Amino acid sequence: MNSPRSNLERLPAEVQRCVPRQVALTAAGRAALTAALLLSFGGLLGGALLYVAAERDVALRADVAHHTVSTLGEITSVHRPARRGEAKTEVSYRYLANGRDYVGRAQLRGRESATLEPGGRIPVRFLASSPALSWLPGREPQGVQFWLVPLVSLPLWAAGALSALTLRRQHRLLACGRPALAHVTETRKVRRSHGHGHHVAYQVAFEFHLLSRARRTGSFQVQKDPPTAGSPLVIVYDPDDPQQYARYPLSLVRPDPSPPSGA
Repeated sequence: MNSPRSNLERLPAEVQRCVPRQVALTAAGRAALTAALLLSFGGLLGGALLYVAAERDVALRADVAHHTVSTLGEITSVHRPARRGEAKTEVSYRYLANGRDYVGRAQLRGRESATLEPGGRIPVRFLASSPALSWLPGREPQGVQFWLVPLVSLPLWAAGALSALTLRRQHRLLACGRPALAHVTETRKVRRSHGHGHHVAYQVAFEFHLLSRARRTGSFQVQKDPPTAGSPLVIVYDPDDPQQYARYPLSLVRPDPSPPSGA
């Protein structure tokens, strides 16, 4: 068994510095920070814009419910999909409102549009205060609904928070974590779902010893070139919670080569 001193000699010098170590972002870390900021800002801005639009469209739905005019329009064109089930049929029409001609469009399912042809008549409804806004019966405009606000903003906030937390975790581990020499105990292939397909990754299990000589185990996944069983690797772990660890070098942070201030 290797002695603690010989293990220390095999660790990179930069992770043996006194804590807290100086830490800098890698290119991937800068990208993760940018993504966290953009996603958080996008969630805030998108949620605010959707909320304003939803408030505005409350009035639209009230107008549609109480100030609608019905008329008959003339079908000007019918564009059917080349194959059944490919898309909906687009119907264009024109109608007269307040002495002026207006045009509108609607998308209908095949069954609804089966008998429609150019030159035919079609029932149309429009808003009395805005005749250019028209629709077919049963297809009243709903505008933006309030439930869209959290549906759009929360996933952006969650993605931004996840990116920020991953960056913070790696920064804390490298700045204050304790290095250890581990060795691989097992490498095996695993299949991971990705979209509509699968790809192969490698699950790498390893073990290491804490400063107290207590044994701990861990694992990580790589996409290619996995280390073989028995291979050494360097990790950094949280001395207060050894279940928090990362393989060194980390993807988002690196040791800052600049000397500490006052050196």
